[in-house]
Amino acid sequence: MRQQLGAVLPSLLYLHHASAKVMNAGGVPYRISNPDSAAAAPYSTDFEANIAGPVEHFDMYGEVRTIYSQTYWTRNAPIPLPEELVKRFANGGVMAITGYEIDQVTHDNAPPPPPGDKLGGFSCYPSCDASDRSVPTYHAYNHHYFAWLVGSGAEVYDLERPGKYPNPSWTGVREVEANPQGVPSSIVFKENPGGEYRKSYHGYPSGYAQLLHEPTTWIFEPMQIDTHPRDGTQLTDQVGYKQWLLPAASGNGSVTELYSGSSPLLECPCTDRITKHVNETSGESYVLYTQDDRTVRVDYHHDCNDEPRGDMLRHGNGVGTNGPNAACNVTTYHGGTFCCQHTFLLTDKAQQPYLREDLVDRYYLKFRYYFQTYRPAQPPSASASHQLLHHWVFLIDAQINDYEEAHDDERTNPYGTPSLGRIEARLVANQLCDAGCDGGPNGQIDGAGVQPAKDGKLHFKTITPLVITPHCHAPSCVREELWNDDTGELLCNVTADYGDARYGALSDVFNERGYLAIPPCLFGYQPGLRKPFSLGPDTKLRAVKYFNNTFRHLGQMAQWTGLAVYEWP
Repeated sequence: MRQQLGAVLPSLLYLHHASAKVMNAGGVPYRISNPDSAAAAPYSTDFEANIAGPVEHFDMYGEVRTIYSQTYWTRNAPIPLPEELVKRFANGGVMAITGYEIDQVTHDNAPPPPPGDKLGGFSCYPSCDASDRSVPTYHAYNHHYFAWLVGSGAEVYDLERPGKYPNPSWTGVREVEANPQGVPSSIVFKENPGGEYRKSYHGYPSGYAQLLHEPTTWIFEPMQIDTHPRDGTQLTDQVGYKQWLLPAASGNGSVTELYSGSSPLLECPCTDRITKHVNETSGESYVLYTQDDRTVRVDYHHDCNDEPRGDMLRHGNGVGTNGPNAACNVTTYHGGTFCCQHTFLLTDKAQQPYLREDLVDRYYLKFRYYFQTYRPAQPPSASASHQLLHHWVFLIDAQINDYEEAHDDERTNPYGTPSLGRIEARLVANQLCDAGCDGGPNGQIDGAGVQPAKDGKLHFKTITPLVITPHCHAPSCVREELWNDDTGELLCNVTADYGDARYGALSDVFNERGYLAIPPCLFGYQPGLRKPFSLGPDTKLRAVKYFNNTFRHLGQMAQWTGLAVYEWP
């Protein structure tokens, strides 16, 4: 039965498109960064064909509404999963998520928002996408997302302080009822957010999955930025980026890259609505945002770590010169997440009368989850159908999360002069969870499983990464590398894929000029994949990011994240 929340849809109207290999067809192709060059055939990125056994899918839609230059960054009302799936996995059932896709779409005849001040969404099984139309990323930009699948044994609650995993969030999910299988009661999805979220491959090797006990609910928390000019251009028109109102902080074409194909608003410039403050007595620093008759305070918590953990404090521009990055101090901070919180406008005060606030964009972030039914081990004859994958994530830029890519000296090296920057970090494998891990020290919880010791570290014997992927922002991202610094082995080398005329018009969805995909490194035991490797807790690692800083770029990020299995002492 095909279901949409609150209504049963006519099966003749909403047909499952069995012929479609992937949801996000066309444009920059799905690929992995580390194919086995000796394989007879390349690894397939068909989510329903590259996993042993039958694979199904269901779709979740989370609503977004914005006016031009507005940020949408909040948690929507909980959205029930399709009733048929909730019933199927009740009474001890375990769902195995084997991959997912994301797009942003308009959808005809969607249910109205729930009562209250929060937007919602809806669910479909297996799909109800006949009317879906993709929204180009030059009209609506995803900065990042968190999406939780929550089971009957977990609850969602508000944190007392925002967790940082790696982007800040007030959302917590905790297990309230243990299950006999010991599998997670919630899963968070957050890999490859930002401009790369649609065509970066989010599939897992066969035999591995994110497991969820008795799934019931979807929790959706995106950060979207409205860059759609209200000049008669419709939200789904594939016309390419058209520059419209920009704040003074982004309007200087000698500093800001104005013709990359993407809007400078996606870098969260600090407009004239922002004032920066430092309390010399307490040491507190914060920004104040003013709009109409309201003022919002955002505490500033950047603390640039010293070398060898990261470059931000001593060589922050990434061009070899001495000095901190501008983001190390609120007084020199020019843009990033502190200047684009929920409902903030990224245009200046004097531009507000021209924003056309009557023209509100309404669309949905659409997640397609691919899944199988988990079968527990039946010793001695049968092993479990899937091994449980655990999250890990760390920041190359240590604790500052978003930073500025700039030149060292604008007088001798003016913006517009071709330039390549580089930052790096050195750490050990037991720091892979610095910015979040399953049940780790920073509170990101997938339910049961990994728990830290009192010192905040995960005392594993080995960690075996199956998925490794970086995160960095268009239009400056070039490449990221992860090295085993003990052996000199390059573990994962990822070069960003940008929209290209080889794949169609540069205004087409999934192929927009100036937007990118981040192909992950994937390891497994299937044809076309390299075999997995394991790291000890004290293995020395080095992470490197290369970026184009021909022009200044604000609110930039450098992360590594992925999924792994642990071996315990």
